[in-house]
Amino acid sequence: MRQAAIPALLKVIRTTPGGSVEATNAMYAIMTIHQHPGKGIALLRKTADSEQDGLAAVHLREAAKEAESIWCKDPGQCAEQ
Repeated sequence: MRQAAIPALLKVIRTTPGGSVEATNAMYAIMTIHQHPGKGIALLRKTADSEQDGLAAVHLREAAKEAESIWCKDPGQCAEQ
């Protein structure tokens, strides 16, 4: 059921400026849904890479960068498993 929320959460990040409460909450939700931080960050990056809208891609990359700064403090902590 939680995975079903991912598209809606990505839409919030795509359409909302980085740093807003809405975008930050969506990023936290995505990271909480994934068992490993690397998977959540990889999803944000992969979605940004395939995004056609340039501004939406920037928002997704900002979310990935913010997530990495929060969850990846130790080397190797966020390497995908």
